[in-house]
Amino acid sequence: MRKIKFRAKPINLSFKYDDGEQGNVEWVYGYYTQKTTYVEPFGLGECTVEHFINVNCIEQSSEFEWYVTDFCKQCDVEDDYHNVFDNDNVPVSSDTVCQFTGLKDCNGEEIYEGDIIKTSNNYVTPALEMVEVVTFRRGQFLLCTDKGLITEDLINACQFHKATVIGNIHDNPELLKEI
Repeated sequence: MRKIKFRAKPINLSFKYDDGEQGNVEWVYGYYTQKTTYVEPFGLGECTVEHFINVNCIEQSSEFEWYVTDFCKQCDVEDDYHNVFDNDNVPVSSDTVCQFTGLKDCNGEEIYEGDIIKTSNNYVTPALEMVEVVTFRRGQFLLCTDKGLITEDLINACQFHKATVIGNIHDNPELLKEI
């Protein structure tokens, strides 16, 4: 069974190393939740929606486990953000929420929605290489061009072609020019 988990960029989640140098958390991993607050009673009128990743509700890999358990121990976390980890919910930017596909690339790296994938088709001569974006449409994860044209199913790309994660649309938008 596929693990249901997400990743997203946290909003203003920064910390200080023991030597005083400032650092930022690039991504948080876990379960995605939303909190809707209505201005008027009974859910009428305007509302605000906050987005969170709950970092302690999934089975953790060793890399992620380090992040959760040692983050507050090794860094002098500012008090506002230390409370976030106590509550397990990290506020995130809704534009960066990406779901795990349940698949890994040829190097063992997890593939998420929004990842940029390079595929090599060795069944044709000369070998055909393509750069595509992972999207979720029609109830499945697909590879698409920057114009939204579907090129193939992600499962087929991982099984029959050498698929490698080379970046994502949030951290590496310049890679979209190669598509």
